[in-house]
Amino acid sequence: MINKREIFPLSKFFKQKICIFYLFVSLLFLMPLSAKCADNSFIDRDIKAGIDAIYNLDFDIAHKHMEKARRKNPDDPAPYFYTAMIYWGQLFFNYNLSKVDELDQWLDKTIEKAEKELKSAKDKSKAYFYLGGAYGFKARVSLIKHKWISAYLNARKGTKMLREAVKINPNNYEAYLGLGMYNYFVSRLPGVIKVLAFLLAVSGDREKGIEQLELCAEKGVYGAAEARLVLSSIYIYFEYSPEKALKHIKYLENKYPYNPRFIYMEGIAYSKLKKEKEGLLAAMKIENNIKKGIKNFTNIWKGRTEYLRGEIYFKTEKYNLALLHYNLAIASKEKLEKEDWVDQWSYMRIGMIYDVMGKRELAKVYYRKVLSINETNEENVYIKDYAQKYLSKPYNPSDKDKLE
Repeated sequence: MINKREIFPLSKFFKQKICIFYLFVSLLFLMPLSAKCADNSFIDRDIKAGIDAIYNLDFDIAHKHMEKARRKNPDDPAPYFYTAMIYWGQLFFNYNLSKVDELDQWLDKTIEKAEKELKSAKDKSKAYFYLGGAYGFKARVSLIKHKWISAYLNARKGTKMLREAVKINPNNYEAYLGLGMYNYFVSRLPGVIKVLAFLLAVSGDREKGIEQLELCAEKGVYGAAEARLVLSSIYIYFEYSPEKALKHIKYLENKYPYNPRFIYMEGIAYSKLKKEKEGLLAAMKIENNIKKGIKNFTNIWKGRTEYLRGEIYFKTEKYNLALLHYNLAIASKEKLEKEDWVDQWSYMRIGMIYDVMGKRELAKVYYRKVLSINETNEENVYIKDYAQKYLSKPYNPSDKDKLE
């Protein structure tokens, strides 16, 4: 694997930039839509059923539906793109990095089909949509492989294609998933990156972005669930309005009962609101589903649930209880082999707690543990920046620039 620190001497600058592009690319193009989906008569029922199966983590059923869709319309780029999304779902929801190459192969097939359609179709909006989606995901693949320049170029190309699609058909509600993501995350670029964005003629609109995402969530077909997932993340981690996220999270939880991620997100939202009772109930719900043997609620979620409890107590400043559950999360024997985020984030929180308690040397031990883990996904890149920062200067809950 290429070491990005050897390529870019301005590593902190690029980490900020890639953090934004990670959020933009990984979410913006998760479920781009056919330009004709606004008219229900054009909905492919197999594709819709396949997408629902992805969110319920039933990837075998998703494959069966996408295979039927490909047989019905072998030249249509849509079923090829959504077949790629099955591998993305396995990567995103199950942290299965072994699916990256298969994801990339199906994206290439999508591009091939969409380019042919672009040459022959009278209405080119659909072809532009799937080209935009495929290039957006190729950018995501580049990010996973730490190929930053390729990620940027593919993301930029994908955005251009998406704009072309909307220019042709501006009345497609599904388009607002991509446009909303673009507007929102570009508006949230860090100050130094905004200078670069200005030079590249890139601009965003925070309020418009949220409005567009809400519109897709309300009136979209294939993309409504993804718009809700994106909005939930925005409200929790960027807008600091977790109460707004709960409406969308609970909708997803009810619609996709076999996906533990949505109950977990509910617990995180309550932790941010410092609603201890409600947050612990969400953790208990996951734990009870594990005991009942509910589909997809596997023992892997034990460690994650202990981490969730740690977060709930951390936010309510019950630090001894938080330490107990972070340590239980680390001790869990049921984690994925390469799922290092539970350990890394637990070490980070333990270090922060020891700083609050005035146990500086112990805090440093745990920050070093954070740095010792090789990240397997992009979220873990910036946590190392904070670990390095807190090694030099103790964590202080009153700092403006603190790890949330």
